[in-house]
Amino acid sequence: MENNVPPLGDQPAPANAQVPPSYQQEHVPQPGAQSSWPTVIGIISIIFGSLGALGGAYQAVAPFLMGMIGGFVPESDDQAKVVFESMAAWRYPLMVVGIGSLILSVMLIICGAQLVGRKESASGLHKKWAIGKILFSLVAVTINTLAQMAQMKVAMEQQSQSMGGGGAAFVETAMMVGMVVGIIMGIAFACAYPVFILVWFSREKVKNEVQSWEEEPIHCMV
Repeated sequence: MENNVPPLGDQPAPANAQVPPSYQQEHVPQPGAQSSWPTVIGIISIIFGSLGALGGAYQAVAPFLMGMIGGFVPESDDQAKVVFESMAAWRYPLMVVGIGSLILSVMLIICGAQLVGRKESASGLHKKWAIGKILFSLVAVTINTLAQMAQMKVAMEQQSQSMGGGGAAFVETAMMVGMVVGIIMGIAFACAYPVFILVWFSREKVKNEVQSWEEEPIHCMV
């Protein structure tokens, strides 16, 4: 009796043979991991916005608080009254600067939240905030500088009464140098993050990634 069964090694593989699951999982391409920069920059924007909102709110009410404090200054203290009067003259311009800073800071918080959520609109909103922040910083620094110059003028007049001409000139020079350095550093600090935002979102790689984000549809509740 002949044995017609072919050797085991010569048997052809079945046509519908299934690949082991482990082998399939090893060769299926896995999607790339999401980049982390939206979360990092978004959180930084939220932090800067929160700090700016606190500072803007304080700056908006500080001139009025100083005016209230000035009401408790004794009538006999002429020097203190002159200082508070010079500050009161810039009460409303400084209040406007504080309110503007508060609005921009809240806008930055919204920008950061959208970026963390990978919203496509976060890029355009960040750019608008950056341009507005740079322009606002120039105005804010100008107003703050004029207010400081008015206060320094009063302080120098008081110093000239108690010091000689040479001493008053030295104080005036030192104050002017400190004011110029403060203006330069203030503008550089205020514009550093907005400039970074404009440069970052202008990169081609970042643009392509932002365009790949999908906006969530708005569902109307009836």
